[in-house]
Amino acid sequence: MNRSKPKIMAPVNSLEGASRVIPAGADEVYCGVALPTKYRSFILYRGPGKSSAQLPSYSELEKIVKYAHDEGVKVIVVVNEPFMSDKLEKEMKNHVASIVEKEVDGLIIGDIGVLSIVKEMDVDVQLIASTYFVSMNSETVEFLRSLGFSRVVLERHLTLDEISEIVKNSKVDIEVFCYYGGCSNINGNCYLYHFGTTKFWKASSELKTGSPGGRVRPALTPCRFLYDIYDVNTKSYLGRWPIMDAFTICSLCHLPALIRTGVAGLKIVGRFLDVLKQETATRVIRTLVDKIWSEGGRLKRKSFHKLLSELKRDLNYAFGPLSLIRQEASKERRRIQLETSRLKNLHRFYQDTFCKPQRCFFAPLLNAPYRYEPSIVKSRVRS
Repeated sequence: MNRSKPKIMAPVNSLEGASRVIPAGADEVYCGVALPTKYRSFILYRGPGKSSAQLPSYSELEKIVKYAHDEGVKVIVVVNEPFMSDKLEKEMKNHVASIVEKEVDGLIIGDIGVLSIVKEMDVDVQLIASTYFVSMNSETVEFLRSLGFSRVVLERHLTLDEISEIVKNSKVDIEVFCYYGGCSNINGNCYLYHFGTTKFWKASSELKTGSPGGRVRPALTPCRFLYDIYDVNTKSYLGRWPIMDAFTICSLCHLPALIRTGVAGLKIVGRFLDVLKQETATRVIRTLVDKIWSEGGRLKRKSFHKLLSELKRDLNYAFGPLSLIRQEASKERRRIQLETSRLKNLHRFYQDTFCKPQRCFFAPLLNAPYRYEPSIVKSRVRS
């Protein structure tokens, strides 16, 4: 344990969210702010259905900063637009100026053009390199350090050994994703996500995607679509599967090893989530990190998994199918159904959906059961 205890970075999209995740154990909160201009739907695009990821106004940001600073918690704002153009430069300058004016502690930046704008403004805030820079080795991290970044968020698709090696050879803080919102592809280079066409957006509202847990929800991006699968030799129909979807969700089982790598920050994905999900994920990871750290990073396997099983009950309550009941049912019906459900199979959803298929960070993606041998599979989308 060569470095200090890793900080927990929690997502928020409202003052209420901040008031929930900070008492739950967040060391920092991060958020985005919607632009009050005609470019609002373009700059900082987060994919279809992600408008809830942004704070509605700078005044909301100001309230969050005041509350967080009173609690000794830092506020980081996302300005990780994956590309920049001359047309957007003025809007971005005004945007950054309005954010910094609220006394935020740092900016997450994902493009060299945006970095140039921020450095030209000479703002006194910490600069954090977004995952959009696709940092996967020590050389990239050192390059970003030379540009002025003091923290780098690594790309998801790295092994624990690779993360440890990068941390050992880096002169800046290293941050990694630890929960929710993984990606099948390299996030910073993914045109399916950042540059969705009108057809994709229309399809996302019409198509549904299944999950191993049986949930059905809108397919936000083409990698989540259900594709018809056929055997190229026999022409037999194999079913409908999201074959492009191998997204990761969780690293709870790997937290002891992840902490031993020496990372400075553990980032929870989910600015678009409701406050219960944000709060629950933060509290669960806070509990685990504190326990792991108190034991010197090496818990007994049995005691760790006992604690983990107990905490998964809370995750199932927040992230499982019952979340739909919370949104739709009356208060009394909601209370009865939720309390009844807590008495049986409380972590079955989480286990069946994420743990059994190994949909977790640092596990080989090809372990996913819906993956087929590329040589025998052909897919198409029904027209």
